[in-house]
Amino acid sequence: MLEEAKSINLSLSALGKCINALAENSAHVPIRDSKLTRLLRDSFEGTARTSLIVTIVPPPRHRGETASTILFGQRAMKVENMLRIKEEFDYKSLARRLEIQLDKLIAENERQQKAFDDEVERINLEAQNRVFEVERNFTDALEKERLKYRMEYMESVKKLEEKMIVNQRKHQHDGFMKDKCNGEVLCIKNQILFHVKFIR
Repeated sequence: MLEEAKSINLSLSALGKCINALAENSAHVPIRDSKLTRLLRDSFEGTARTSLIVTIVPPPRHRGETASTILFGQRAMKVENMLRIKEEFDYKSLARRLEIQLDKLIAENERQQKAFDDEVERINLEAQNRVFEVERNFTDALEKERLKYRMEYMESVKKLEEKMIVNQRKHQHDGFMKDKCNGEVLCIKNQILFHVKFIR
């Protein structure tokens, strides 16, 4: 009988500590101190609707217990819990949420991969355009140089032909010199034609 009364008093003491902690909005509520407080865990955490009835008796000989009960009721009135819906663990709902999250991650990964591929393609096209521009500029410069040297060569050939004509006129009185000059002129003309054909 004494052990039972002792256990009841310990449980009531633990309940009083929990009520005090809740009334003071303490971060820690000693719910695990007794079986009674563990049974009332949902009430303390706000996942159950709880009503507390305090009873007293009028005889003067119970004055101490009556005062203690009234004080306990006053402390309990200060407790304010926000009701929360207790969620039961649902594996199917969790699986659906994970699938949705996975689909979002896959879509985001595909979007980033496409953006990366587009950027690589843009860089490749830009590099190809630059190479083409450099090659075209080089070809134009090379063509200009070729035309320049061709004009210089043609100018030199023209001067040489004029010089040959002058020499030919000087040696018209001498038949031998004329034949020799004609041979030289023909040889030079052939060389000129060969070089002109090579340049073209």
